[in-house]
Amino acid sequence: SPALAAVAILQFQGSWNGLFWPAVFFGPNREHWTLPFGIVQLQGIFQTNWPPLMAIVVVATVPIVIIYLFFQRYFVEGIAAAGVKG
Repeated sequence: SPALAAVAILQFQGSWNGLFWPAVFFGPNREHWTLPFGIVQLQGIFQTNWPPLMAIVVVATVPIVIIYLFFQRYFVEGIAAAGVKG
């Protein structure tokens, strides 16, 4: 079960941080953008408004931190069990 918990955490993080696939599938349709794709769109070519950008980055990071805190024990056990013993 620790290995499955570690895989679940890593899979959730990969899905949450998805940037490429929403860009391919949804393109300019703003109604279906994911959070990371919207964050990238906040950056300008010549100017970036940093305070709102950093606030959204914190909001995007909070669910990953919460998931990790709840499953930290399983995550560490899964990583330790997957290591090479010798």
